[in-house]
Amino acid sequence: MRGGSWGYPADTPCVAFRRQLSLGYRQPLVGFRCVSGSK
Repeated sequence: MRGGSWGYPADTPCVAFRRQLSLGYRQPLVGFRCVSGSK
């Protein structure tokens, strides 16, 4: 099961958030989760 979107706690959301930022997307929910997990 490699590449599980929800396989990690806050690792995937953070990476997805940064990846979306690169694409030009804005996801407040994902960003909040990323900050929450990071904090």
